[in-house]
Amino acid sequence: MNFYEFYDPYYALIKAIDEEQAVQTYIDQVAGRQDEFDDLLEECEPIYSDYAISRFAQCKCEDGNLMTIADILKTLRSDQAGVLVIDGSLI
Repeated sequence: MNFYEFYDPYYALIKAIDEEQAVQTYIDQVAGRQDEFDDLLEECEPIYSDYAISRFAQCKCEDGNLMTIADILKTLRSDQAGVLVIDGSLI
């Protein structure tokens, strides 16, 4: 799995196989429409895993608490694509 960041219209850190899957995940779970796919593909930035892991580990859950190390590792080791961090204004 790889990691990708989006900044506009909302911030998101996404784990996906490739940029196309990252964009589709962003559209499905964060914001955007299918007709914006190409624009979002240009917006999509691949990032280093160490940076992604540190960003993910610093974020709080919906209840305001940090995730446990076990939950962080389970999420990162999973083969499932998904949103790891989302813009706080969307919660």
